[in-house]
Amino acid sequence: MRKVIVLSFVLIPFIGIRASKRNSWSVIDQKIDKVFDCSSKGKKTEILRLYDKGTYEHLLFETKGYNEQFVERNLGKYKIVKDKIIFEKPTQLEFKGQFQSGTYFYKNGKIYPNFWAYFLFKKNYLYKTTSKKEYRKPFFIHLDNDVVVNNFEAEDELDIDLLLSYLLKSIKSDQEKIDVITKFIVQSIEYDYEGLKLDHYANEQNDLKGILVGKQRLAVCAGYSYVFMELCEKSGIKARTVLGHTRQSHNDLKRLTGFHAWNIVGLGEKEMIYDVTWADNGTYIDQKWINVEPEVMIYSHYPLSKDDQLLKVSLSQEDFIKAPLILPLCKGAKLPGFKFSSYIFCDKMLTISFLGQHSVEVTKLPSDFQKVIYNGENYTYKTQGSNEKVAVKVNFHNDSTYLTIPLGEDINLFSIDIENCLNVKLIATKGGYQGMMRHYMANADNRYADPYIKGVVAAIRVKDYKKLKELAGINLSVFFDPKGKLKLDKKMLLRIDQWEGEISSLTNLNSFSYDSASNRSETKSSMFIEIPDGPRFILDNKDGIYSVSSIE
Repeated sequence: MRKVIVLSFVLIPFIGIRASKRNSWSVIDQKIDKVFDCSSKGKKTEILRLYDKGTYEHLLFETKGYNEQFVERNLGKYKIVKDKIIFEKPTQLEFKGQFQSGTYFYKNGKIYPNFWAYFLFKKNYLYKTTSKKEYRKPFFIHLDNDVVVNNFEAEDELDIDLLLSYLLKSIKSDQEKIDVITKFIVQSIEYDYEGLKLDHYANEQNDLKGILVGKQRLAVCAGYSYVFMELCEKSGIKARTVLGHTRQSHNDLKRLTGFHAWNIVGLGEKEMIYDVTWADNGTYIDQKWINVEPEVMIYSHYPLSKDDQLLKVSLSQEDFIKAPLILPLCKGAKLPGFKFSSYIFCDKMLTISFLGQHSVEVTKLPSDFQKVIYNGENYTYKTQGSNEKVAVKVNFHNDSTYLTIPLGEDINLFSIDIENCLNVKLIATKGGYQGMMRHYMANADNRYADPYIKGVVAAIRVKDYKKLKELAGINLSVFFDPKGKLKLDKKMLLRIDQWEGEISSLTNLNSFSYDSASNRSETKSSMFIEIPDGPRFILDNKDGIYSVSSIE
């Protein structure tokens, strides 16, 4: 699990009161003449820089923990008179270090306490010029990597254009620029898991400086995609944010889930798809989410705008919901031709095919993995078993690969790796729709909204009213009239008769009402799960147990 970083600053007394705003970042525009390594001990590095306009910069870099890197900075002026170098007291002082202002003897790129120290003990110099390239980085860039470090003034005064000019100083091609920007974002930003959980983020997702150099460098997908787009645009590269739905597991099949943001970036006439959020693997870039083939991306990322699919023939939302989940396992993964859906109904064997001859490996997950657990639900059950490798019969015929896979349970969650470059997730049901309905009814659990509603819909479809009454509990009147007859209208029943397992996520709604007579406002919360283009089941939850309060 990646660590969430909370950065805090303690202002020590000698910093003093800032009477006027310091413009201390401007020194970076000057040319560095000399750099002295004052001290390098453990996680602290103290250096002194001399600039060509008689300005010096005294820096202390410190690493305090995982990705918690700080810099403190003193600024002042100096002059050289014959063999003497005179440092004035800093006009800006953030720390006290080994180097102090005053007059020193300066000879051959070395600083001595005085002339006699130089004359008698030439090797006992205080500071010697260093040629280390990393010591010539702008002070807001860490010495060991190209990540912005923390400083008291960074968020207020960082010049993004100046930052980019450093990052891209020796870069000529647009592709290299995109690569450097991607690496910089992955190294600089952490995912805001806590903010996502609480629905209260550490930064506004369009706050470029706050996300990059603020006290908490955290963002969710909207922030990642915004930062990527802005840095590309400021570097002269066309980029835009894409909004849409994503899916990652068998639980996401047959539904629209995971509202997400990613990017399309232009390279000449070519447009490429980047998901920098999913590419952020903590310490490195997961290349499989960089420049993903549109034909592969569409099976895990469905954009709101069809133009953002980058396909010659766009995929409809209905076909996306029915399609299997396909994830790239390597950079540049290509999609073999296939014709099968995410849910396949068969007898005892599953047979599918791909164009071309491919090596494949099939694993099966326990059916319990299909149970969706929402926030706030008490997760008490334990999934039995783990991924199990399945013996598969593979045949090659007419430049196609045919797989024959035996079915064990009513519901079989298969994961198929193709050439170690693509992963296909699908569900095979033994015994057709009846097998799926049996499974949903047998696994209906009113402690969890998803399996509960699946069990309810399955009971209606197969007309198992005994099971439906059991699941309805005290709310029998929602489903049955006083004579015990099912009272759902024909339109609802027709849609349920066509149901193939697709279902929405649990949705929470807040409705507001105002009574002018009493001058009182009221907020009511409700939650529901619905079948696409079908009935909506309004849910109650009392003491951790769900029930259907109404059907719309």
